[in-house]
Amino acid sequence: MSARVALQRALSAMQRLFAPHIPFATEEVWGWWQSGSIHQASWPTTNDVLSGCALTDNFDQLLDATCTVISAIRRTKTEAKVTQKSVVEHVSVSATTEQIALLKLTLTDVTNAGVAQVIEFSPHDAEYIATTARLAPISDTN
Repeated sequence: MSARVALQRALSAMQRLFAPHIPFATEEVWGWWQSGSIHQASWPTTNDVLSGCALTDNFDQLLDATCTVISAIRRTKTEAKVTQKSVVEHVSVSATTEQIALLKLTLTDVTNAGVAQVIEFSPHDAEYIATTARLAPISDTN
């Protein structure tokens, strides 16, 4: 899903949620890009926001695996006392083949969120995900 579609869906849902509390403002803004009255629009549902987004039937496992890896990268940066914008030279992820398949669906997101240069996967039999991250050397700009 593109960023534009994600923003449109989020804006639509948020406007409909705010409509009972801020009726005049939401009606005005709704009229800028939608037809009809916001007060006659259906209440937002999960399907409105997430339709077409599910990369897999195992969305919960996908989210858990992705969050586990990103958390490990962030923890490495925190322990090293560097900013979250710091580059990670290499990330090694050991997981089950099913978890690896799920993580590959969000590889770009994990790479961007972790500012990682390389992410390498290796299969193992345990149900947990083991992640190690190696920070890129910090160059001295003096």
